[in-house]
Amino acid sequence: MRGKRLVVANLKGGAGKTTTTVHLAEAIARRHGACSVVDLDPNADGSATAWFTLAGTAMKASLVSEPSGDGWVIYDTPPWSASVVNVAVKSADVVLIPVRPSGLDLSRLAAMTDVVVRAGKPPVVLVNAAIAGTTAQRAAREALDESDLPVMQTWIPQRQSIQNAYGTGPASEALKFYGWLLDELEEALN
Repeated sequence: MRGKRLVVANLKGGAGKTTTTVHLAEAIARRHGACSVVDLDPNADGSATAWFTLAGTAMKASLVSEPSGDGWVIYDTPPWSASVVNVAVKSADVVLIPVRPSGLDLSRLAAMTDVVVRAGKPPVVLVNAAIAGTTAQRAAREALDESDLPVMQTWIPQRQSIQNAYGTGPASEALKFYGWLLDELEEALN
């Protein structure tokens, strides 16, 4: 399969953009041999650049400043910077919008999807840090079901292996969930 350009974006901070970017890039690299990450977040603390720097050779995916070739590329975007997000979205095959299953995160979703739709790109919502069987998860599912937004069937659960992965190569348990997400993305992009 020809590589794709994915943008992971949400104008709200703390939605899981960098965690999603790094884990998904690693799942792609392990399946397809390579995946490039472009970090568009100028904030050095907690960005994909900082993660890759700390992880060193533990990652199969690679951090690049400019993508080359036709392999998979994921753009990690900063919060609160609509101008950076707008530029990234224009190069995307799909825009993945991570959101936590909370009222605050869901209330901010419309602003992000408007940016993507105005750019003529397909948005898709990824729920992450979900805790099965909770009121928050049920409320999020109901709210998303009532919306017209496409939502990934794969919901990334809240796991210590994901929360503790910063600065390391993602754990196998965590990569399992992102592998399922990749299955779903590849099917949708074909």
